[in-house]
Amino acid sequence: MRLLILAVAFWIAGSAICSAFELGLILGEPTGLSVSVDVGEHSTIAGAAAWSFERPRALHLHLDCLKHWRITQPVVPPIFSCYPGVGTRFEACEDNARVGIRLPLGIEANFRPSRPMIFVEIAPIVDILPASRLRLNGGFGIRYRFG
Repeated sequence: MRLLILAVAFWIAGSAICSAFELGLILGEPTGLSVSVDVGEHSTIAGAAAWSFERPRALHLHLDCLKHWRITQPVVPPIFSCYPGVGTRFEACEDNARVGIRLPLGIEANFRPSRPMIFVEIAPIVDILPASRLRLNGGFGIRYRFG
C-alpha cells in the first residue's frame, strides 16, 4: 500500500511539471491502459494500469522513469527513439501481492504532428516482495499525445 501511495504522489508531482502527456493502450503482458508524461526534453514518466494473463484476475500497476534517445532526425515523421528506464511494479491477485523493480527497454515511433505514438518494450522485473524472483514483461502499444 505504501508503494501505491508513493507511486500516486510521484505521478501527481510529475504531472504538475509536465509539458505534454500521452494516453493509450498497451497489449501483451500486461494488457491495459498506458499513460506517459513528459518531464523534460528527453525524459518521461510512463505507467500502466492493467491486468495480467500470466496470473488470472491479477491487477498490474507500474510506473517507470524513461530516458529517450532519438534514432532518426526530427525532420520528417515518424521520429524513432529508443529508451531504457527504471521503475516499480505492483501486482495483486486474490491470494497475494508482489512488488518489484522494472527495467524497461523499448523503441517508439512518434508521428508528430498527427500525434499518435506506437511503442514496443520488454521489461525484466526483479520481484522483491514477498520473495525474490526474476520475471519478464513485454508488449506493444499506442498512445495519443495531448498538449
